[in-house]
Amino acid sequence: MTHTLSIIALLCSALAADTTPSPDTAAEAWSLARQWVNAGVVPSPETTPGPAIDGASVILRFDGKLIGADAAHRAQGDETPLHAAVRGAIIKALSDHRLSSLASHDEGMLDLRRTALANLAVEVEIAGPLQPLNGPTELLHQDIHPAHDGVVIRHEDQWTLHFPSRLYATGRAATSKLLFDTLLVYGVADVRADGSRRDGETTVYRMPAIALTQHAAGTVPSVRQRGREEVGLPLTNQAEVAALAHRLAGSLAQFGRLPDDAMQWWFIDGWSPSRDTWTEIEASTQDLALTAWALAAHARAFPNDVQATVSRTHAKAAIDAVSVRTDRDAAADASLMLAMLASNMTLPPDLVAQVQAAIDGAEPARSMAALALRRHGDVDAPAHATDRWLELNAVQLLETLPWSSLALKEKTSDSMQARLSQSRELLLAAQASDAHRWGPEASGAVLLKDDPSAIGLTALRAGWALAALIAAEDPQERVWLRDRALRLATHLKRRTISDATAEHWASPDRIRGCIRRAPWDERSTIAGQAMAVLTALELHDALQESSQQ
Repeated sequence: MTHTLSIIALLCSALAADTTPSPDTAAEAWSLARQWVNAGVVPSPETTPGPAIDGASVILRFDGKLIGADAAHRAQGDETPLHAAVRGAIIKALSDHRLSSLASHDEGMLDLRRTALANLAVEVEIAGPLQPLNGPTELLHQDIHPAHDGVVIRHEDQWTLHFPSRLYATGRAATSKLLFDTLLVYGVADVRADGSRRDGETTVYRMPAIALTQHAAGTVPSVRQRGREEVGLPLTNQAEVAALAHRLAGSLAQFGRLPDDAMQWWFIDGWSPSRDTWTEIEASTQDLALTAWALAAHARAFPNDVQATVSRTHAKAAIDAVSVRTDRDAAADASLMLAMLASNMTLPPDLVAQVQAAIDGAEPARSMAALALRRHGDVDAPAHATDRWLELNAVQLLETLPWSSLALKEKTSDSMQARLSQSRELLLAAQASDAHRWGPEASGAVLLKDDPSAIGLTALRAGWALAALIAAEDPQERVWLRDRALRLATHLKRRTISDATAEHWASPDRIRGCIRRAPWDERSTIAGQAMAVLTALELHDALQESSQQ
């Protein structure tokens, strides 16, 4: 086992930054923790000192579910962090209702307890030296990788440890929100954060870390870096993008449920991956209308594909569900109209009238209405909207995307094409490269601001707009934009939760194939999934058209 762990560590050494602990040290720490858990006893540091590390987090799982976890750092006390964390995790595991009957010190229970503990999966994460962070608190996220770094906060003589493994287990990440939420627990409000740090009352540290985890007891552990499981090989052609579109549409369709002969749509929110708990929230009318459009568009783009049959069935069910809802707003009306057009359905006159009325409304409903009416064959109303687009500056024009960029494919004026080219250049400039500080998992994303929140739904919408703008360009332009389209498609693939990542969940089928909100946020929303499907379809269209020239 020691030899195997050394090989794993060497293979993964490229992942370790200069300040990150050695993979060999992580392997040694995991091996010791596994032995101690099996024995149910943590030896004295004097007899078994273990590796010299700054901090340790230990998580024990039963059948995928977290039942014991603890963390320690040498700044907190005299005992070595590994000894303290393993001991704490064992105590908490034995207090869990599934093992609590084995916690007795009766001699007859010892063998049963050791057998039970030996059947727990073990994850060990070790920390490198703490690095104090300077500068305004609201900008500290620029020095922290949300997925891979831990955060430690000292307030007077109290310490809070946020190891990446524990953040992953609870669905959180090392972002500004985490910092401010922790400070608030200490009674330090947002407006006092900078002053508290200047006065020496509070210190915030970055904590580089590396984790070795098992999927199940008895299996060889592997290095886990959140978000990196999906990096893989980039997409290179239209066929691979088509396969991605099918997978995304399939996972979107699974949000539908059919109880009592009435289709209902739910998405997962508040996901806690290690505990396999979540809250299912019924999809809003607007999100459901967007879902209907995405599935109908997929079925129309690939009429002979097996997945298209599923998309067509679920699109019809979603259209029926939205049609009877009385809380539709202008955006939902426009999406419903686009879904019905993609499904070749007859449009109710009252729906058309409601979408026409939205032309004089606010964004984004106005742009969505213009697109729907243009596809319906109406010219005057979309022209009215186009004139108003020309009055916007470049930043304001971004608010009309992706609807205005999609309308461009329906032959808008030369002046509008010039304005949308400005948006295209802004989006291209915002597309992350492989050298981005968040690593290859962010490569290809369109990030409109330098903040972890920018990679969420905002990036999906911006990516959809860029895909539509690329697809709308003439053949000569698409040649040099092909690489950008494939980079964006690869980003969608990397945000799609793979089999490898799904295995970290107790119920992998619930999350496999879904678009995660971010490399450090495994939750999935129905709106994000629908946007990803529509983006993949635009990218497939762009690559198909350019390949035919």
